[in-house]
Amino acid sequence: MLPIEYINKNGSELISPNNFNEADLILFATLPLIDISNVGIPLEGETGSTNLKEILHKQYKLHKREKYGLILKRKINDYLEAAANCDRYTPLKFYNLFYKVDNNTQSVFFMCDISENITIVDFSGTDDTITGWIENLKLLVNQEQECLTNAREYVNRNCIDPNKYYVLVGHSKGGLISNYALLTANEDVKDRLIIAYNLDGPGFSKEFIKKHKNDKILEYSLIFYAPKGSVIGRLFNQFKNAIVVKTSAKGLEEHNPVEWNIDDNFNFIRCRSFSKKSTITDMMIKKYINQLGKKETEDLVNTISKILHTGNKITLTGLFTHPFKLLRATFSLPKAEKKQVLSVPFKLIKLNTQSRKELNSKLKLK
Repeated sequence: MLPIEYINKNGSELISPNNFNEADLILFATLPLIDISNVGIPLEGETGSTNLKEILHKQYKLHKREKYGLILKRKINDYLEAAANCDRYTPLKFYNLFYKVDNNTQSVFFMCDISENITIVDFSGTDDTITGWIENLKLLVNQEQECLTNAREYVNRNCIDPNKYYVLVGHSKGGLISNYALLTANEDVKDRLIIAYNLDGPGFSKEFIKKHKNDKILEYSLIFYAPKGSVIGRLFNQFKNAIVVKTSAKGLEEHNPVEWNIDDNFNFIRCRSFSKKSTITDMMIKKYINQLGKKETEDLVNTISKILHTGNKITLTGLFTHPFKLLRATFSLPKAEKKQVLSVPFKLIKLNTQSRKELNSKLKLK
């Protein structure tokens, strides 16, 4: 079944620590993608809380006449509406929103109590803002981006109640952030962190893996899910092998968690391994990144960032509604920058062919 079917089947049973399951993670993966700063979640340090029904009611009032974007798609919206209208999630109380989206970062985190002593810390993946996507690109160059340091400081400030334990959850970039916060939190805070769920988030640099590979907290506190055709979750390096999840989508749409398949016990349906296409793409991207020097990578990131700022658009959806402006901006670049950007797809096609041949040779040897 799909997550929305899970809600229809299990929506009458109130959520609690005793019946929390993998299917419930979809709510925390998708909720941050709405207009989260304008739906009434109290800011960090403010008193009070709000519930899921009120959050989605305000979201609908604000955006009912708008078309769906590249990130918040119809299926996600339908899923969230169903979640808000069922009984299961009525006990949830949302509060402590940290929202900083400017020219340097897209950092969005909030908290949610599922009982008196269990609190979920929800980290947003990349939303529709241009800033968020540029910050993703900068992770290629430097993994100490502001979204990560903001998350660590947020956890150190807020996960300190001696009567509570905390569960960290994130999808896509939010999954990376959840793992980072778990591993870099203050030692006294780590004692309060039960687990960090990473839903198809990218990994880390080899240096970061080496630094933390012997951390005791890794033995029990980090779980990584990725769809069978994963691309995002296979970027960089992970601490643990993925739990590979079956999905009803194809291609890049597999990244969308509302398409992930759920079994009768309300857990994700497992696959034995990643798809062949995913493995080839992973090999191709790693080959390309390894070929780039640090200076060349920095230059490429800066050039792509310049293109994304075309027309002063704030959102990715707004930018891609004017594709000719993107083309115009690309061909208006200085000669060296233009050559670098235009060479990327050709290099990737070549490396894809090489990776395909290499994988086929390995499979024949088996």
